[in-house]
Amino acid sequence: AAPDFHSYFLIRIKLTKIVNEIYGDLLSTFSDSCPSLTTLKKWQHDFDRGSSALEKKARPGRHRETRTEENIATVKRLIDDNRQMTTRQVAAEVSLPRRTVSWLLTEDLG
Repeated sequence: AAPDFHSYFLIRIKLTKIVNEIYGDLLSTFSDSCPSLTTLKKWQHDFDRGSSALEKKARPGRHRETRTEENIATVKRLIDDNRQMTTRQVAAEVSLPRRTVSWLLTEDLG
């Protein structure tokens, strides 16, 4: 499971840590998946305005985690089965946004 950066951040802020210090700690430990300094500053702003909930707010729309091993494998299988499929056709087949399919094809499947 991915680290819960939001909860970690809120706990550190409650301990009166400085945002830049928290960012440095996260960056040194999770260099490839660390939230940006801008994100941490937004969280601090939310916290300063009274939001201390550790749970993330529900957002409308599609769940953002579409870059899964299962989706990558499904896209690969479809392309292997039919090299003539367009990105649009693959996206329709797997019910993912076309941009996500393009990302999977270029970044994960090369």
